[in-house]
Amino acid sequence: MKTTTSANLRLRHKWLEQVLGRGISPSKAQILGIANMRDFCRLEIPEWFSPVALNTLKHAASRCASTNEFEHLWAEIKDLRARAFLLYTPKANTPTDSPLPAPKDQARIALLEAHISAMAYFDIYNFLVLLREQNSHNAHDILSSIKIKIDTSKAKYQSFLLHNAISQTNTLHIIKGGKKHE
Repeated sequence: MKTTTSANLRLRHKWLEQVLGRGISPSKAQILGIANMRDFCRLEIPEWFSPVALNTLKHAASRCASTNEFEHLWAEIKDLRARAFLLYTPKANTPTDSPLPAPKDQARIALLEAHISAMAYFDIYNFLVLLREQNSHNAHDILSSIKIKIDTSKAKYQSFLLHNAISQTNTLHIIKGGKKHE
């Protein structure tokens, strides 16, 4: 084992400790360089250490550990690297305002909403069949029947199919678009 490899190992260990102690603020490239052990071994910080092969670093750690210089050095460096990466990356599992229901409950909700949607569809379908069978030629009566059916259908089904957060939001706006006709 070369002296430079053991020095590289010691300097990496010291650098990680200082990163965790916030004595060093790593750059974005350095944070990406500690994402996993392979990237960490490829990482070069001129003032501290140069790139080294993963197996070479691992061998250097086992060699130092066998001389009792550092006990379980490889496991310690892996732990320091993982903790440093977590310290400087945004938390992926931050809790949201409203956590999602359990998968079993999500499936039940989806089935219930699908059933209600099917009921609403067949309700309107049956109404249209009855409207056609009436053979009414009075447009006012037909429009009146349609308006009543839309209002009752909306009252029956809309609250079940639209969640409160969506229906009560004030952030929705109508956007006028398209080409202006001259």
